[in-house]
Amino acid sequence: TQMSAPSGCPVAVVGPPASTTYGCLVSRATRVITSLRYQLRYGPLVFDGEGAWQKGAATPTGAAAAGNHVTYNGNAQVLKAKWRQKFYQSKETGKKIEGLARMSFARGSGDDPSTPTTDEAFFPSNGRRFDGLEREGFGEFFAATPYDAFGGQGLGTASGLPGGVSGVIALGFGATPPAWHGFVLDLDQYLYQADKAQSTRALGKEFDIRIRHDIRDRFSLKLSAAFYSTGSALNTAKPSARRYLFEASGKF
Repeated sequence: TQMSAPSGCPVAVVGPPASTTYGCLVSRATRVITSLRYQLRYGPLVFDGEGAWQKGAATPTGAAAAGNHVTYNGNAQVLKAKWRQKFYQSKETGKKIEGLARMSFARGSGDDPSTPTTDEAFFPSNGRRFDGLEREGFGEFFAATPYDAFGGQGLGTASGLPGGVSGVIALGFGATPPAWHGFVLDLDQYLYQADKAQSTRALGKEFDIRIRHDIRDRFSLKLSAAFYSTGSALNTAKPSARRYLFEASGKF
């Protein structure tokens, strides 16, 4: 079976005009992923962290294949934490208004173009990218994972990133104020950057707003809006994008 590698093994195409493409056809690809996860609950703090290491090899194919093998050597880290946060306290009565605060960090290694026979980009074959029909990741619109993101319909790469750009770094901060009559408000801000790129590494930023309401633990309503600003590494003609979503779900 032949497949296109998401990055690594650049192939120089000589001719009028000469160009360079990123990725190549490989066969008999074997990936071995080892991960370590740590979870902690301490008072108002909940922490969840995981590190993964990708090893393996593949055989390049084609007229200009780089060497007789490609070695996989990638890694990724995901850290999440949330805690109870005091937003306001009355000086007269001492009454507190508390909610939840959270932060997240994710990083996937990118490919080093100076090592054509080693692919350092972390890219699992069966990584989770979707929840049903919708993408799942950091951000309602960009939905980044440590190894890919929503790149739209104009890119043909497996990662959704332009050629020569690989690995995703995502940093997020969020807050959930106290519920009001059963309605819950979530606010989240994300910053994105590529781990490896030829020039600029900025992938953009995103601000998300969600309103949730549960009805007797059986029905759930969610209204969300995502405002994404494009980073210079994506080289897109549109500087921003918006996404509005209404979801209704039930358990029977």
